Amino acid sequence: MKLKDFVLHIYDKGFFPNGEVIAGLDHPLYGDKLQPLADEIRSCEEFQDCKIVDFVTIPILKTAAGHMVTAQTIKLGGGVRFKGRCFILSVSLTPEMFDPKDLHYPIKDNALITPTLYNHKDLTPYRNIILKVSPYDLVKSKDEIHQLLDKILDEPKEYIPKGKRDVMVRGFFDVDKSKVTKDDFEHTVVSFYEVFYLKRQLVNAGEVGLGVASTLIPKEYKDKFLESFGEKSIILEEELIKFREENNIQEKWQ
Repeated sequence: MKLKDFVLHIYDKGFFPNGEVIAGLDHPLYGDKLQPLADEIRSCEEFQDCKIVDFVTIPILKTAAGHMVTAQTIKLGGGVRFKGRCFILSVSLTPEMFDPKDLHYPIKDNALITPTLYNHKDLTPYRNIILKVSPYDLVKSKDEIHQLLDKILDEPKEYIPKGKRDVMVRGFFDVDKSKVTKDDFEHTVVSFYEVFYLKRQLVNAGEVGLGVASTLIPKEYKDKFLESFGEKSIILEEELIKFREENNIQEKWQ
């Protein structure tokens, strides 16, 4: 079984082995919750070449030698397989992505509703409704078009194309070469604060979509961050970059 199939099965169930409910597809599955599923994860194709597959709970660790190690995020696909020692922090699905070609062809009844798009200048969200009609029958088919629009607005999900989600694994991978073991990690060395931001993604020519991403900043900047953005839960990527530059937050904290 591929990891994606296993992860989708967990999301479909909607809860972890301990009975805790999974909030939804946009919420990562973290290592401590995945621990009871360790045997199933180790048997997935991507991890069959590993010597060790284990789980950790924070993304920034320090080895016994005093070196800082930051978790990597790897998107699976293209035959990716892990080896050596792997310590998993989280498994998640990417935001839903759409092939630009799919946004021009009808889904049902010669009609299509695009996913939410964003104006590339001011990020105003919008959707397009696309109808495929004969240029010679516009007047003749006016009533039919009105009926079709009513039908589309009554059942909009029927006319939206299905996107694709890939699997991302975050953690510490192929650490074989440095001869690091889980016992070498000190798990409480670094305090951090996780912030969420909107990252632009090209959806179509001249049109961009937004996906939610996250990054870490040192915890001593938390108060300043909240002072700058209030209780705003998600900020724009440009705001995050500016905040990082103004406070000289180094690249290693990304």
